[in-house]
Amino acid sequence: MLVNLSSLLTFITTIILLSLSGARSASISTTKVINSLIPNVNSTLGDVNISASIKNSKKKSASSGSFSGKGTFYMTGLGSCGEISKDTDLMVALNKPQMEEGWGTKNSNKNPLCGRYIMAHGPKGSVKVKVLDTCPPCAEGSLDFSAAAYAKLGDYDDGVIKITWDWA
Repeated sequence: MLVNLSSLLTFITTIILLSLSGARSASISTTKVINSLIPNVNSTLGDVNISASIKNSKKKSASSGSFSGKGTFYMTGLGSCGEISKDTDLMVALNKPQMEEGWGTKNSNKNPLCGRYIMAHGPKGSVKVKVLDTCPPCAEGSLDFSAAAYAKLGDYDDGVIKITWDWA
């Protein structure tokens, strides 16, 4: 029994293209697949439809959606967005993976995520903060707050808190 390699490659390519296009599902006739893959074989099973769900593996956009991660605080100053901030400002440094998604240029001061607002939620409450900096060691979903912003979310003694946040 010889398998028609050209048909097999076409079949695999079709599945890959469907998954890349964001298609949620595809329906394939087994008789057509068997007849195209193995020529001169008569299927006695009849036509059975197989539905295959294809998981959309696209990542969330850095500039929309809800996120969760760790919240920390740091001593502010000149940030990657080109602005000087104070510890009393309600500002935040966005994690590097998400901040990099916004960079359309090598000049971080022109990042479209700079100046956007985030509504963050922690154990003690919520705060609206402005993105003015990047947090290089922060994992995706995590934020590094000014001291004033962090105080609205958690206690300084905790150091690291669980947070959720959305773009405001």
